Amino acid sequence: DCVLVKLPFNFNAGIQTECWTFYKVAILSAYPQFIPWLNQHCNNLFLTGNFQLAYGENCRLYDQYRYFEQVLCVEEADCTLLDTEEDALWYIKDKLSHQEYILLECDFTGTDIEGDWQLVRECLIYGMDTQNQTVYVPYLQKGRWISSAIKLSILLQAHRKSRGKKDFLHESLRLLQYRATLFRPVFTGKFAPSLHVFWKDIRYIYKSNNKEIRLVEKAVEKGRETEHTVCQIYWDGYNACLSGMIAMVKKLLAQEWILRNLDDNLALTFKRLWEYRVYSKLRNSSLEEHFVPEYLIKNQQYEERNIQLLRNASLFALKYTHYQNEKNLKAILKILHEVKDSEDYLLDDLYIRLSDKIGY
Repeated sequence: DCVLVKLPFNFNAGIQTECWTFYKVAILSAYPQFIPWLNQHCNNLFLTGNFQLAYGENCRLYDQYRYFEQVLCVEEADCTLLDTEEDALWYIKDKLSHQEYILLECDFTGTDIEGDWQLVRECLIYGMDTQNQTVYVPYLQKGRWISSAIKLSILLQAHRKSRGKKDFLHESLRLLQYRATLFRPVFTGKFAPSLHVFWKDIRYIYKSNNKEIRLVEKAVEKGRETEHTVCQIYWDGYNACLSGMIAMVKKLLAQEWILRNLDDNLALTFKRLWEYRVYSKLRNSSLEEHFVPEYLIKNQQYEERNIQLLRNASLFALKYTHYQNEKNLKAILKILHEVKDSEDYLLDDLYIRLSDKIGY
């Protein structure tokens, strides 16, 4: 029989980020009842050493099984039921009919598929067409997630190839997912706003101001674990990201760093920063109105001005991407300094008010 089914999935789930967090947030934000939970979680911003903005709990791996357990049931899928197309077709159809999403680790190298799929490490199945034996998965194209239809036979081939890999990268992914993972949204009750959670969130951003994190990777060579420092510097937290982006623009002006390809799309990076600030204002306004209404009354106009300034910066970045005119970079740098000074003041005020409310 012919079955076409697609589960809810929000491709515009806030700022785009690494796939592990994005998949979960995109699932949850497609259901209105989980918006209050998302407003108190998954709201951090970080900037990589390559000046790419991402959105997640923090810039390092974290236990995503436990972090989402209040709203997302995460279980290991039975890989043996994905060995043949006939079994997989029945299994995927059954799981989707029970509102379960299926995440498969994949290795597309050597497969007959067009595009940059060789860079894809996992696919989230949120829909399928049984007649054409096609599944629907999110696909990252030029920095934006889109829906893509892929033949089930190709996906299964890539999944079986990945199941045989046991290198350091694939084993480290066990912190994030199984080789085949099932996600099912679970609504456990009303999520009331929490003053303590809001204070901790603001405190984290406040304390991480101008904070750089240099990661140390662990590698396994011939059975012996070694450590080596890699060129991965992260600015963790929104206010620290502003400092990182100031550093980025200065490097561009000094010609210490150049835009090499579409991955270094300055306009997209600044658009993401603006999107994040719009989202954080929407999120924070309801919490501020609930806990510190006097702050909202006093500072709302300044927050709106900062959002407008960041939008202007994204437009200057778009112009620079097209024309490589230095005056656009100088305009961006001026805006960033102005926004940074303003955000420092706002964050300091909000942190003090929340600390007084909570008794610290």
